[in-house]
Amino acid sequence: MPTRPDFLVESLTIEPDSGGSGVVKKGQTLRVTDIEGQQVGCFVSVTEEDPMKYTDCIYTNWRNGRYKWREGDFVYSNHMNPLWFIADDKTANHYTGGGFCSRDAFQHYCDSDQPGCREILQSEYRKLGMDPNLLQSVSCIGLFMNVEYAPSGEWLVSEPITKSGDYIELCAATNLIWMTSVCGWPKVINGEKPTPLRFELYGSTR
Repeated sequence: MPTRPDFLVESLTIEPDSGGSGVVKKGQTLRVTDIEGQQVGCFVSVTEEDPMKYTDCIYTNWRNGRYKWREGDFVYSNHMNPLWFIADDKTANHYTGGGFCSRDAFQHYCDSDQPGCREILQSEYRKLGMDPNLLQSVSCIGLFMNVEYAPSGEWLVSEPITKSGDYIELCAATNLIWMTSVCGWPKVINGEKPTPLRFELYGSTR
């Protein structure tokens, strides 16, 4: 089902601590580019027909047999149906355990009352006329986030390995709505400082 992106339909650059969304039709490709390098984007999607059908990181890990997704893998829904095909991926390094930062996390770790990716994603749900309580932790892919599970049982977060211009291309297996929050968490999670991400929608003539 993968098609090669032939022409640019639209492009959206999103700053840190901000959100965005879009619609991707079956066969179209969404390219997410780390413009400056070492930036994380919290990314969720639902089917256009039913927001209760959403990306499921855990089921995707089960279906692919690993938590390190790579080019050629599918991303699956909570009903184990394919939603995306990973057509290209320059780093193959993302956090696929679900979850997102939040106002609660900022208060606990940073003594700050700022909204996190959870609140920003919920705001995108509202803008699209969807109930923000439909947002599921398990649906969130930490694009470009660098996490390792150590044999000792530790959960180790390091700076992203992405360089300027690295990207992932996701080809839609069905009609989808995507939402994102460009993470504003302090350094290590996002390198030295948070920076923008670019989201480009491509169509195909094939």
